[in-house]
Amino acid sequence: MRVFEFHFNPKLKPDLIFDSFCYEPENIYERRVGSLYMAGLLKNTLPQNFRLLNNLAKVIKESYYRPALHSSEKQLKESLKTANEFLEKVAKAGDVSWLGNLSFAALSLRNFELNFTKVGDLKIFLLRGGGVIDIDRKLRFQDIAPWPLKIFGNIVSGKLAENDIILVLTKEVLEIFQNQNLLTEIAKAIPLDEGKLKEIFKIKGDELLKVSGVCLLIFLSKEIGYPAKGWVGKKEIISPQSYPKEFSFKEVFTPILNYLKKLIKKPGLEKLASVKQFGKKFGKKFRVPKLKLPKLAIPKLNKNIISILALIFFLVLGSLIFQKERAEELREYQATLEQIQEKVNLAESFLILKETKPEAVQEANLLLKETWEEISPLTKIASTLPQNLSNQISSLENEISKNLYEINKLVEIAEPKLLFEFNSREFVPQKMVSDDENLYFLSPYSQNLFKVGLGEKKGEIIQQERKFNLAANLDNAIAFYSKPNQVFIFKDGNFSQVSLEEPYSSPSLSREITKGEEESLLSSPSLRESSVFDDFSSFKS
Repeated sequence: MRVFEFHFNPKLKPDLIFDSFCYEPENIYERRVGSLYMAGLLKNTLPQNFRLLNNLAKVIKESYYRPALHSSEKQLKESLKTANEFLEKVAKAGDVSWLGNLSFAALSLRNFELNFTKVGDLKIFLLRGGGVIDIDRKLRFQDIAPWPLKIFGNIVSGKLAENDIILVLTKEVLEIFQNQNLLTEIAKAIPLDEGKLKEIFKIKGDELLKVSGVCLLIFLSKEIGYPAKGWVGKKEIISPQSYPKEFSFKEVFTPILNYLKKLIKKPGLEKLASVKQFGKKFGKKFRVPKLKLPKLAIPKLNKNIISILALIFFLVLGSLIFQKERAEELREYQATLEQIQEKVNLAESFLILKETKPEAVQEANLLLKETWEEISPLTKIASTLPQNLSNQISSLENEISKNLYEINKLVEIAEPKLLFEFNSREFVPQKMVSDDENLYFLSPYSQNLFKVGLGEKKGEIIQQERKFNLAANLDNAIAFYSKPNQVFIFKDGNFSQVSLEEPYSSPSLSREITKGEEESLLSSPSLRESSVFDDFSSFKS
């Protein structure tokens, strides 16, 4: 994951202040709720409000990373309640000048799960596959309650994917981005890095120097382990001073030439003549003796010896580079192992609380599943690692496995009995589903199903004219899925087909929601607390 913070011309407008705040987890407890990102802007600022954005961000951060057993979504809701209480105290103290002038957004991100809220003129976009999606339009806005004061209300939750980009823009910056088509250019610049962004902004430099505001950009990439402290990077300020002046040879060399002119002065003709006469008069009397130096015989090296020495040099150099890279890899493996151990310790501490807090068992189970996924790549290469590190991996893997067996009540069968043996020439099973009486095997490479009776222990092929990709057990039937949009229900030995319809009639959300539809949606009881979207993949650009 990479985070970019761009501040455009902070000193352009004296009564306008803005800032962005990025916090990553610093320990195992904070990693349970993930990263926190905020951006804010305050117009018509008075002297007493210069620190309002910083103080508000500090309040939200301290509440968000407060030790608790809540999810990141719940933790963000609690921190927003604390922020409302803080702003209420500011208003009670007599400072209400910020009301109507504050724009602020808070986003939490953990394991590609996004939760966010906003107030004011900030806009939040999701950039995916070259398209731009306005996701904060799904957020239901309420009027600010006069008393008790409530600035922050509902939140939106959703699932992101690798190579997604979250973009937070203030109003003026958004207008320039839209007019100059920068949103689309950034969306098409995947994989994103600092050089590409600076190149895009450099081309539109003249236009960007006219606005003042924030651009907070989060690029989601697959990470191994957890990033180190400080990974979010530094803020980039874009202003006239940040653009270099055009190079001029005249400006560079003029001071040097002036200095040389002062040092070098033309000698007079009389002085030159006197020097010549002196040479003629005394030149014959004084002669410099000639010295002969002995010649040193340097033996010529054989070409073969030079080649051998060069080969030895490069072999030694390559060995040193390999040892350095290997040592760096081992340090990374050791750091990952320590992080996994911290998670296991935290999960075991949750298991201690299972009698008083039943939800702690679920938290422990989730942590242990994460550690199992993280340690699996290490177990595959454990045989190539030093013995000490290999033993640590094996011991930790056994500990995780033991806890998972106990929580999920798994039973290990020491001597399993053979139920049925397939003939590889007839059918090669890839996936399995059961209806408690029979086992059904399917393969995306075959158009047939294979049925094995649990009682008779006999198998038979069920002839089909299509390939099945997935299967799931229903209450009294089995559902088979065939790409791209067909579902077949198998019940009492017969198949019935169900066709799936696409969620949108067009790949773009070109139709605007009418006012009547919007009022109907906003009055829905399910939207009174928060708007929740399980997966942003259903959003189309």
